[in-house]
Amino acid sequence: ELLLDFGTPNEHIFLFNAREILRKSESDKRILLAIANITKRKKVEKDYLTTIEELGRTNEQLDQFVHVASHDLQEPLRKIMTFVNRITEGRAKLSEDDLEAYLNKIQSSSSRMSALIKNMLNYARLKDPGQLYERTDLNTVMADIIKDFELLIEQKGAELHIGELPTLDAMPLQINQLFYNLISNALKFSSEGVSPIISISSRRLTEEEVDEYPALHSKTKHHEIIVRDNGIGISPEYKEKIFNIFQRLNPSSQYLGTGIGLAICKEIVQNHQGTIFALSKEGEGTAFHVVLPSRRHASENRS
Repeated sequence: ELLLDFGTPNEHIFLFNAREILRKSESDKRILLAIANITKRKKVEKDYLTTIEELGRTNEQLDQFVHVASHDLQEPLRKIMTFVNRITEGRAKLSEDDLEAYLNKIQSSSSRMSALIKNMLNYARLKDPGQLYERTDLNTVMADIIKDFELLIEQKGAELHIGELPTLDAMPLQINQLFYNLISNALKFSSEGVSPIISISSRRLTEEEVDEYPALHSKTKHHEIIVRDNGIGISPEYKEKIFNIFQRLNPSSQYLGTGIGLAICKEIVQNHQGTIFALSKEGEGTAFHVVLPSRRHASENRS
């Protein structure tokens, strides 16, 4: 194959085939040369490969939607069911103040589910998910997530310490899913008989620190958000494997889950042109470090 460039858009690709024509006389050798313009065929092949890649990305997005539907929506739904049961079972004993408080929590959880579903549908309808980037206050995102886990936090006697968090260019649905999964893991993988203590903090990286991460854009401001817990921890040899899809390091009979949550976290962080890693020791808790740019780098769309 030979590419001849006559100036864009006049590139042409030719296929040359040559074969020797056998004749009785060796002195009379001839070669049959066939030249075919395969430019259109190559364009069709390229379009076909592009379509396959787009379908692959769509399938990945569908996997995320399934995870949201089966995981992220569970806590708001569980809150609704719990408070409905409390109203039903204690109807005769509830004061007006208690009844109003339960109804407000049901309404809040319903609004939360509605917002998540709306964001999912908007994301699914876009060919370019990058259009969904907007300035996103992580303080608001975290407050909504804590409300989702209100019952589980109460049941486990968990203690949360949340510092001031930054505002970033982000897709709210994905960034919610990222920190939802990290908080969920911190609550889920707690040590037996020990109340979970979860701290969430952030800091802005210096230019020198940003340069230590090859995947980051060095000219962009970055923030590091750390989600730290006092749970069961992770052995050092497994700290990279936890981001592999369907990778479980604990027996499913003891800790519920699919093994997909952290794999999605990694993909979301990469979509946002950042990086994620874990520092942990078995039995001493885990700290997930999420590094994200303050502003989206316009020349690149990894979504």
